[in-house]
Amino acid sequence: MSLGAFPAEVVLRIASFAGQSDLNSLSRACRGFDILLRPQLYSNDRKGAKKALLWGVDMGVVGTVVKARQAGYDLNESWVREPESGYASAMPKELIFAANGEGNWCYRTALVRAIRNGHHAVARYMLDERVPLDRRTIDKTNYCNVYLRPIHHIILAAAEQAHPLDTAAKRAPWQNLLLSVLQKGVDANSLGILNEDPGREITPLGLSMRPECPWEITQVLLQNGANPTKPTGFWIWPDTVSSQPFQLVWQQLLNAEERLWDCPVHCFMKICLLLEYIPDLASLHVKNEPLLPLICSRVSSQRREFLSIVKSRAQGLDPNARNPLSRLFTDMFDTNMGQKIRDSEIRLEYARSAKDMLQTLLSFGANPDSHRDWPPLHNLCPPLHNICISGYDAPQWDGIVETLVDYGARLVPDTPHSRFMTPLHCVCLARGHLHLKRLEQLVQLGSSVNAVGLTGNTPLSILRRRNQAEPSSSLQAGMKILRRYGAVFTEDLSQIGR
Repeated sequence: MSLGAFPAEVVLRIASFAGQSDLNSLSRACRGFDILLRPQLYSNDRKGAKKALLWGVDMGVVGTVVKARQAGYDLNESWVREPESGYASAMPKELIFAANGEGNWCYRTALVRAIRNGHHAVARYMLDERVPLDRRTIDKTNYCNVYLRPIHHIILAAAEQAHPLDTAAKRAPWQNLLLSVLQKGVDANSLGILNEDPGREITPLGLSMRPECPWEITQVLLQNGANPTKPTGFWIWPDTVSSQPFQLVWQQLLNAEERLWDCPVHCFMKICLLLEYIPDLASLHVKNEPLLPLICSRVSSQRREFLSIVKSRAQGLDPNARNPLSRLFTDMFDTNMGQKIRDSEIRLEYARSAKDMLQTLLSFGANPDSHRDWPPLHNLCPPLHNICISGYDAPQWDGIVETLVDYGARLVPDTPHSRFMTPLHCVCLARGHLHLKRLEQLVQLGSSVNAVGLTGNTPLSILRRRNQAEPSSSLQAGMKILRRYGAVFTEDLSQIGR
């Protein structure tokens, strides 16, 4: 005789002795058992039974969550989780602060559990059931207590589960889930609190600055009213002071550029978005450094894009504040970076980016003869001198020289720090192979072939001294070019009336 032939009362009596797992299997045997055993399966008073709602949330089974909801389970009930003891029943909030043991405690609602487990369908069902979205949950770790709302947990879960190398389609569910929460009326500037300190507030936009978080999350927040200038704490470094989102992501850019030529795409896109949404770029500083010098402290294709965005929103920005133009070429004199620039893989892209950034700054009103007032030597020279003394021979550099001269760069500067040599002197002093094309280019542009440097040498005398120390066909060819344009040695200057 099959179990289905027994009266319902007998089946219920038998089921009362079954464990939760066996009861679940029995209810799935047939539709009749499912209808008969559902109230008992989803009952709140079964001792030692793992709550069906909790199981459905953790496993991502929407049907189980729906049935638990219909049976009267509270979707707003929270649980405390401790690694050593597994899941516990609902615990009063005040007990959280009495837990002094090792490990992490989490006081989370069913919605937050679904979000952190990556179960989008379950989370959407709960959103449709209008669960509260302004309720803070608690994460207690060994070094801090963090009080966060569901919107913060969506961003953290996206950072943990949406890998930066995933396709846009795989990252889209997190973007859509965040958008759904914002459309429910949640403020994009909702605050989480770090260590119960009102001065250590965490904004959703600040959390989206985590390196692993997709840039689409940042885009959704900014499009829905997130304040791009509000200081925020950073959960990764709980001991750091609050910073603006731009300062956080810019530090990530610097860290990436130390290891790579360009920064990761998520970091790049976040900076672009912030530059577009920050209302007053003139007030934006990182470690007391204005925005333009900050961008121009290194040349790359990504920083070229940053500069073009800034130019389109350049109201109130001073193109000569702290001499951003003179900083474009400091990489050439850095030992490690200079070697990378000479590498055939990036030297052409570097020269192309430098030329575009230079033209952007000059069209913006930057002084082509700007220089800084502190050592080392290349800080004291205008950009044209630095390009000439670098010795880089990519064709794009010739275009940079012409661009600077077209915008008024002096070939015989009268500034106090550069009068000791002209750009022509710099070409003759450049280490390595003499750049003959640039040498003749400067002469044709109007540089004096008999100008005397601070040491009393003309360009021709410099080449003669170098050729005597280490004979070279390029140095001899350079001397012929200078002689063709009337150059003389230093000792012969008196004969031409100088």
